[in-house]
Amino acid sequence: MNPNDTNPQVPPDQSTPPMDQVPQAEQPSYISPSSYDAEPGVPAQPFVPQQPVEQPIVATPALDTNQYSQLPQDDRKKRLKTGLIIGGAILLTAVIALFVYFMFFTVSKDDYRQAREKLDAVKDTVSVRPSINSSGDPAEARKSFQESLDKYKSANKQLVGLKAFRADSELREKYDAYNKKAEGMIALLDNFAPSLEKFLTSTQALRKISSSSTAADYRDAQKVVDSNKDAADPSIKTYLEKLSNSLGEMATLRERAETATSSTDRLAISRDMIQQSRELTTAARTLRDDLNKRSDDVNPRDAFNALGEATTAKANK
Repeated sequence: MNPNDTNPQVPPDQSTPPMDQVPQAEQPSYISPSSYDAEPGVPAQPFVPQQPVEQPIVATPALDTNQYSQLPQDDRKKRLKTGLIIGGAILLTAVIALFVYFMFFTVSKDDYRQAREKLDAVKDTVSVRPSINSSGDPAEARKSFQESLDKYKSANKQLVGLKAFRADSELREKYDAYNKKAEGMIALLDNFAPSLEKFLTSTQALRKISSSSTAADYRDAQKVVDSNKDAADPSIKTYLEKLSNSLGEMATLRERAETATSSTDRLAISRDMIQQSRELTTAARTLRDDLNKRSDDVNPRDAFNALGEATTAKANK
């Protein structure tokens, strides 16, 4: 190597052979099986491997246990959330159904005892009935009757919605039978209470009539009755209308009697007066009978006793 040479040459690395001397990696040669049988002098053909034919995937009904892992993350979250919501709804429905069952369809001994106590409160008031047997002040009589009716209505309301009468089929049937009667009786008494005052006011005016009463006295009594004959109770209304007509007839007969000159006329007038009196007596009996029949038709006493006996039996078990 010349020291003055400005472009020194690096001697070739003796350990690195020239490229043309580097042995090339042997390429695998695939020999077609048919080449083994090739005729002499015919070069063997290289074997080219065939690409495998992809077979179509046929879906099977088998459950894919990795279905969630094959979904995108968002889809997996949505399905999980939906599953939780549905599961929660089913659980809530079951809890509510269980609550409703125990709340409305099972009856404890305490429920029966509570029902019996409420019935005891009704027992003292259920006997209220329409009655026209009063000689006191009409307004006071009506007030007293209304108080009795209000007590019964208040006590009876306490039976509404009791679990024993709602959930126990036997008691529910007996309660419905009683309540139907009770509602009918209350409707009758609601009309009777104000009508009672009108009836008593009219009968007070009638009691003022005597054998010495004049035609004017009969007319005055008729005016009192006329002002009260619009009673709400149909039986009382019918009676007061009859009473007004009879008082009018009697007033006319009294006028005739005052001017009669013969004994024959006076006798005929007397017979007619007696007839009017008899008709009024009949009308009064009819009124009493009608009130009794109507109240008997809706009297809840028997149905109440049946309900009370059945409830007591269940409460004492």
